[in-house]
Amino acid sequence: MPSLRTTSRVLSLAADPALNRATSNIFVNEPTSGSLARSKGSLYIVTESEHDDASERAYCRLIADSIRSEYYRDPTQELDQALSQGMDRGAVKMLKDERIPPDGERPVVAVTCLAIRDGEMAIAQTLPVQTYIGRKTGIALVPDPPFWEQEPADATSTAFFGFTPQVSFQLYSAKLSDGDIVAVCSSALAQSLSTDRLEQWLTGGETRTLTQGMRTNYLRSDTEPAYALVIQARPDVREKAGSPVEDEARAHAGAKLPFAGALPLGGVLARFGQAGAGSARSPRPPSGQDIPADRRPAVPSSPRAANAGPSGPSPAARRTARPGQRSRPGGALANRQLLKVIGVAIVTIIVIVLVVKGVQHFQASREHATFLQVSSQVDSLLAAAAQQQDPTAATTTLTQARDLVQHDAAELSPADHAALLARVNQRVDLLAKAGRLGGVKVLADLSGDPLAELAQVVVQGGSIYVLDTGGKRVLKIPVGGGAPLAAISAGIKVGPDTIQPLVAIATTSDSVLAVDSKNVLWAFDPSNNQIRRVPVPGSDAWGDVRAITTYKNDLYVLDTKLSRIWRYTPQGSGYGAPADLLAAAKVAPTPAATATPQRGQPTATPAPQPTPTPPLDLSHSVDLSVDGSVYILQSDGRVLKYLNGLAQPFPETGLVGTMPSPSQITASVSDSSVYVVDPSGKRIVRFSDTGQFQRQYLLPTDAPKAITGIQSAEVDAAQGLVYFVSDKTVAVATLPNQ
Repeated sequence: MPSLRTTSRVLSLAADPALNRATSNIFVNEPTSGSLARSKGSLYIVTESEHDDASERAYCRLIADSIRSEYYRDPTQELDQALSQGMDRGAVKMLKDERIPPDGERPVVAVTCLAIRDGEMAIAQTLPVQTYIGRKTGIALVPDPPFWEQEPADATSTAFFGFTPQVSFQLYSAKLSDGDIVAVCSSALAQSLSTDRLEQWLTGGETRTLTQGMRTNYLRSDTEPAYALVIQARPDVREKAGSPVEDEARAHAGAKLPFAGALPLGGVLARFGQAGAGSARSPRPPSGQDIPADRRPAVPSSPRAANAGPSGPSPAARRTARPGQRSRPGGALANRQLLKVIGVAIVTIIVIVLVVKGVQHFQASREHATFLQVSSQVDSLLAAAAQQQDPTAATTTLTQARDLVQHDAAELSPADHAALLARVNQRVDLLAKAGRLGGVKVLADLSGDPLAELAQVVVQGGSIYVLDTGGKRVLKIPVGGGAPLAAISAGIKVGPDTIQPLVAIATTSDSVLAVDSKNVLWAFDPSNNQIRRVPVPGSDAWGDVRAITTYKNDLYVLDTKLSRIWRYTPQGSGYGAPADLLAAAKVAPTPAATATPQRGQPTATPAPQPTPTPPLDLSHSVDLSVDGSVYILQSDGRVLKYLNGLAQPFPETGLVGTMPSPSQITASVSDSSVYVVDPSGKRIVRFSDTGQFQRQYLLPTDAPKAITGIQSAEVDAAQGLVYFVSDKTVAVATLPNQ
């Protein structure tokens, strides 16, 4: 079984911005290296109570602590057995708690436990909770079929903690592999998600894309508060856990002390020194005054002793003695020994320095020889790749060159390894028409905010505006960097209205627009930092607003539920009546077939007629952009283009790789290009406005560690800049030369 570890994300969803405590009832324990819990894997506990108050949260904590304690008590138990005993212990612990009120007032608490150890997973749940497992080949449901397709069971008191000493629960098990994603969804959230969309998010391999998609989908449905726990299995590269006894000893020894409690050398010497000074364990020998005179040992004679009389030194000895002079017997010998020790120490240091220098010289010589050998082989592979006409074959050859450099990395110096790898990557980028973003600078880092989920970035004037769907706000950040400020936040009252969670943003020439989950359009004026509601006729009839954009002061709204794009023209302080932009969308006309003429009749070719098309399906669209033509980005990477209601080709000719889960599209008027953000490829893809692949922009290899990808981007082609968000980071970079 492969050794796996897990990382998790907790998602709390509530239509009311004030309800934000669902995460306080989700208890996550992902043990680190060197802990006793490593042998039992990771444990996740989700508790659900009827009311959100301090007392019921305390009961949830009591149950979770009891289950966790029982689960980790015996490292030899199987996962399902440990979960079963943990559930029983939690039920007994809560039933016997002296604070629990009478039956009629007792809190109603349900529990879901999930344990993962290497490639095994076990789930115990008292109420219907749906779990999805995303693999590269598809998704699996636990249970399957989902609970809402099964015959409903009566919920008795045994399904809740605090009423009986033993609760009834369902137990499931499954297998996990590297990269698998597990999503535990509450009933409200699970039933609001479509299986197709879930499969797309889960198989993409990005937990952030999954949580972002679930949050956005939920905010458009008017349901009860919900939660999700998202877990991803990864290879465990941490210190391998040993036996429980070893893990316990390692946990108590601490990170800075060697295993088995071995003392540092200074500590050993200190103990010996205390013993030699006369401790309770080493009694001090009796002094000479305690020995009878006839049994004292004889004292060796010396010149000073020979001159001494019965009452002390002789007069001659007194004349030669200096005032204040003390006798130091053996002083010359001690000095000679000290000089000898110093000499030995100096020689030892010189020998050590020479040995170290010799080892370094040998290591440098070996590294240089390896560099010359690997460099020669890499140059041969690069030359072979340059001669190959087939891009696939050339890519294979370059991959061999990169693998060669990585294989000999331990035998190369860090500088030589970096130089060879840069040489290969430069050729790979050239083949893939890739350019590296330059001068990447972090403008804002929100890694300390657990709720932050940065989804979209736009630029207006001298500021950057970022849609934070996790924090339910729009952040304002200076283009030069600085502390982010909330420009628009859910929960703020503007006149009689309250701003709801925000789902999309766009800019006009003098303001920033944001639409919330109740289809209300808000405008933020940077000149006075004021927010106002913008009148938009018919907005209450919108279905599912996925994106908004502006072009020449007109507002465009992508409604995926109704498969419509609404266009609004400014009127007064708001907008006029909507226009269904693609109501009569058709493909370009094609000539009809030539009719077969009768004998003696002239041939005729009928005039071309528009080819009728099925109704436009925008249910899988994720973004749109307008530059005169309308570009609609689909979730599978395709781009639909329309001009004056007619479909135009956008073939994506020459595209390197695929775009399985794109997030944003931007049509740039200044350079007649279309930019698509591909988070799974961590890149920005550039097309011509006719759909020809031109280039892709990648993060540099030395990008700041806080930047892990590209989720959304605003390209300023005229200035050669790109502003983008990556997980919880806002950054700016320069575009490479064309």
